[in-house]
Amino acid sequence: MLDFRLGDQTDNVHQELLDEAVNHYYHNKNELTFIIVPNHIKFDTEVSAMQKLSLLEKKKLVSTKNLQILSFSRLSWFFLKDSQKGLLPILTDTAAKMILKQILNDNQETLNLFKTSRLTMGLIDSFYKQVLELEEAYIEPDDLQSISAQLNLSYETADKVHDLQIVYRAFHHKIKGHYLTQNQQQQFMNQWLAEQTELLKKCGLLCE
Repeated sequence: MLDFRLGDQTDNVHQELLDEAVNHYYHNKNELTFIIVPNHIKFDTEVSAMQKLSLLEKKKLVSTKNLQILSFSRLSWFFLKDSQKGLLPILTDTAAKMILKQILNDNQETLNLFKTSRLTMGLIDSFYKQVLELEEAYIEPDDLQSISAQLNLSYETADKVHDLQIVYRAFHHKIKGHYLTQNQQQQFMNQWLAEQTELLKKCGLLCE
């Protein structure tokens, strides 16, 4: 079972999802049931789930084996932790921006448009956003260079792409074999899950 719940701020989507998830677990305790929520409400969701289950079972103390309340990043870890491919440490946004700041500092003399720019957090955030967008589009550093060579770019845009190529290539080199970005982790998980049809048939997955 896979269920996504969407709504605006006036809808109590969280409670609806939680009620359905706990009820599903209560009637299917031999199946894995996952409740996927933002990380900042994970603990409160766990407490609420236990309270609801306690009411269903009419017990003050309850324990669960196959009910998991996770964020998307922890869901990836849960599924991939026993994968033969292994799982590299996940690079947080903060750590990724620190790496980008160092790359910009080390390579600023080779940049065109941003050669004399101050390395503000706004500039670093901008580069990080572009790096994530390239990863989401499955564009490698060599692909970016090839694509840009085929386009008729203005001088300013060409300088921006030139700088991005340098930063993106250095970023890839820095993390390769050491870390996964959150986007790469999600891509890895998607590929792995596509091969796990039998496993997914036995799971309840409810996402907020």
